[in-house]
Formats: sequence, structure tokens, C-alpha cells
Amino acid sequence: MSIWSKLDFRQVTITVSGEMFAEHVDMLKHNLLDRLQYGYHRVLLDMNSVREFPVSLIAVLAELRQRFAKHGGELVIDYQNGMIREWDS
Repeated sequence: MSIWSKLDFRQVTITVSGEMFAEHVDMLKHNLLDRLQYGYHRVLLDMNSVREFPVSLIAVLAELRQRFAKHGGELVIDYQNGMIREWDS
């Protein structure tokens, strides 16, 4: 798995690619929380280049989306060429 970040004055775009394993979920979580802590309240998580990810990622992203919302932010997930608003499957 690789992670690339791009910052501008409106948002942070984080691009994840490759295969994501269970041990990567915590690393991604901390990366996203760091962005919130640094004051970036809109994060676009581009996962279109991720081939596989563990099921545990869905719960973590749902939790992170709530934490961002609680702090007046937004976590938007772009996966398989579409914006995902809810990961409630």
C-alpha cells in the first residue's frame, strides 16, 4: 500500500493505492486523524487504485467520518470511480 497526500487551501486529497492489509488500517486511520488535528476539515480519500482492502476498514472509515463531522469536517471517500457517502453495506 502507498499513500500520497496533496494539500490546498480547501482540502486534503489522500490517494491510497495497492493492496491494503489489516495492519495498514491503523496507519491510514492515524494519517487521517493527523489531518483533522492539523486543522484540515475536508479530506477526500481517493481509493480508486486500491485492489483489495480488509472488511475492518469499513468500520474505521465510518467512525472517522463521524469524528470529522463532530469537528465540523467532512471525510469524502472516492472508490471505484464514485463518491461514497455511506459505507453501510
